[in-house]
Amino acid sequence: MAGITYTYIGDPNTAISPNGPSYWTTTPPNGQGPNDGDTAIINAGTIVLQDPALTANTLAVGNATLQFYGDSGTTLGFIVNTNTNTNNNHPGPSLDQASIITTNLAAAGLSNTGSRAAIVQAFGTFINNGTIQAAGGPGSSFTLLIAGATINSTYFPGYALNYGRIEVDAGNTMTISIAAGSELFNTGEIVANGGSLFINAAAGAIAGGFAPAVGAVEILGGGTLETNASYASTVTGALPIYAFADATAGNTLKIDNLGSFGGRILGFGVNDTIDVGTSLAVGKVAYSSSTGILNLENAGGTILGSLLMASGNFASGTFAVAGGMAGGMAGSFTVGTGADGNTQITNSATNDIYSNASGTWQ
Repeated sequence: MAGITYTYIGDPNTAISPNGPSYWTTTPPNGQGPNDGDTAIINAGTIVLQDPALTANTLAVGNATLQFYGDSGTTLGFIVNTNTNTNNNHPGPSLDQASIITTNLAAAGLSNTGSRAAIVQAFGTFINNGTIQAAGGPGSSFTLLIAGATINSTYFPGYALNYGRIEVDAGNTMTISIAAGSELFNTGEIVANGGSLFINAAAGAIAGGFAPAVGAVEILGGGTLETNASYASTVTGALPIYAFADATAGNTLKIDNLGSFGGRILGFGVNDTIDVGTSLAVGKVAYSSSTGILNLENAGGTILGSLLMASGNFASGTFAVAGGMAGGMAGSFTVGTGADGNTQITNSATNDIYSNASGTWQ
């Protein structure tokens, strides 16, 4: 049986729990708020969701703020029984695999034209096993704030765990803001799918703010990912993977803390760009296929910055930058300057193509 669609009509000027029948255009049968499987349209106001476990829910968010609060008992270990609508173990603030928070109002049957600014504030512990999507009309923004909170007189650090998908689509921007004393764990997918994604960790964030927990960050559809996550030499674990995930020209990774970036870069292909976040006088590019390390050097051979290329068909060697080109395969890399004045490395490699005809390879 399909769920019911509700539109929030509570006071937009007051942060308030939505658990009241007068806050929705349709009176909830439980006398509180939407049930499992229902859709909620939230166009304005600040809603305090406290400690809910969303089960097969769609939250279509306009110019509104959602606040979640979770204590240390929050766990993904609960099992949702969709037949009986019951949870086992601690429910906590979480999204199950069938739940989505999105700025795409078409998900609730509305027009998706016009820009909107949505905010999700995850205080304490928050778990996403579903989808968080920035997909509003052109110019829309989505902020995911991860921060600690005092709940029932006890302070809980901000821990957000993503086992599902966080995505920003074309025409949208998303900022994942990680406060001091907080951390984002990603073992799922974070995707810049044509949109612009910013991972901003505050000074004092735990372990650099973006935990070394294996998860993938993907850039595709001409998307841009910018990150200032940084790792001290004492941090251990599997540092994040940043993957150029398709052949669309313009896929861009911008690194704000090159010296402590630590990420592994996959799929750096033709017309992909890495912005190193500062201006460097790059005179040579040195690549080692045995280590995967790409060093950016000045004319004298001093290393200015390093990148770990976990995949890529590049020739080993040290190549002088001449006319903005460097590399052994028809100029594998273009070294240039972006509109912001930062040094950018673009893959300009020409792969061999067999034409099945007599003559030379191209």
